[in-house]
Amino acid sequence: MKTVLFTLDSFQIGGVEAFVSKYCEILIANRYKVLIIGQRFDIDNPQKLFLGCEIIIIPGTFGYGLSKRIINLFFYMRTLNDVFQQNTVDYIHFSTTWSTLYSLCHWRTWRIKKIITFYGAYDLEVLSGLLEHVSIFHILFVRLKCMLRKQMQLLALLLADKIITFSQYSKKIITTHFSTHLQNKIIIIPGYVNTDHQPSPKSGRQKIFTIVNFGRIEPRKGTDLLLLAAKKLQEEKINFKLYIASPVNYWFYYPILELYEKLNLFLTVQFIHKVTNKQKAKLLQMADLFVMPSKDLETFGMTILESLAAAVPVLGTPSGAIPEILSKFDSRFLCKDITGDSLYQKIKWYYSLPASQKKKFRQKAIVTCNKYFSKNSVEKLILKVYTDK
Repeated sequence: MKTVLFTLDSFQIGGVEAFVSKYCEILIANRYKVLIIGQRFDIDNPQKLFLGCEIIIIPGTFGYGLSKRIINLFFYMRTLNDVFQQNTVDYIHFSTTWSTLYSLCHWRTWRIKKIITFYGAYDLEVLSGLLEHVSIFHILFVRLKCMLRKQMQLLALLLADKIITFSQYSKKIITTHFSTHLQNKIIIIPGYVNTDHQPSPKSGRQKIFTIVNFGRIEPRKGTDLLLLAAKKLQEEKINFKLYIASPVNYWFYYPILELYEKLNLFLTVQFIHKVTNKQKAKLLQMADLFVMPSKDLETFGMTILESLAAAVPVLGTPSGAIPEILSKFDSRFLCKDITGDSLYQKIKWYYSLPASQKKKFRQKAIVTCNKYFSKNSVEKLILKVYTDK
């Protein structure tokens, strides 16, 4: 039995943990032993998310800042040492930069096959969120941190034996932003959703047309464009409700609530805190349409698959990997450009369709997941990563 060790910064609700849980699901089903290490954060019982895996909690509390990173390094090294003494680890699978660097500080890591999943260029994501009104000193400080962060991520990518990424778009980021020498290491494996227990497509039109979006409210995610589209829908007197779910610490990341107030969206838009998987499923059960309004740096978009699997059609901007995914579903759901008006036009188009046509699209959403984004469609690709070749 081969053993795979996954390293996480912390156990928290997010995209990284969602992808890792999918890898683990396949590995466990194929008789691998799976270990996962990380610090506690906002998942009270990681064992529920990572079924069948051995969870190893690193002492201390997750945090930021140089002093905290040094403390985390000490605890990470000590825990890793125990793991290596008690287990013969065949593969170590990195996810995020800090836990990767902590792991590389242990000499035994260098003797093990190293795999890394690329979720995005962290420096580009931070720089995309820089606001115009901040001081020049703050901008220079952030840019310096981003330069260091880029070099840290590049080091992790260079030292990995294999790099998993989700789309042609994210592969392009790796080769153009980091190094063309990484190209031969890259393996494209899209995310997948479980399609064993899919809901039956909804029938008929609800009294209120329900639109859903969940993710992080930050500039590159295009929440402002979605609000502008909502304003136009409101002016058209369309009876709709838009739910936007995001961790609350992002609500004040940039003035999105001020825009919400300025547009006077009142009862048509409701902001929701970070959602659990059960809460997410409830939102999708209510939804007629999921909207992905991203402006840039969208390396995949797991929420698109989750929505399609719930028989909820997805409408998105021509940004990042969104066109790659929606081309598998229906290209008519891709906006003309990355503007609020383009989102509005597409939402109105779908809203105006007859119920029979909407039902066909809901059925097509499920078929798309079964064909391109199911466990069966990616299982062989994932298992192939964990070979010695």
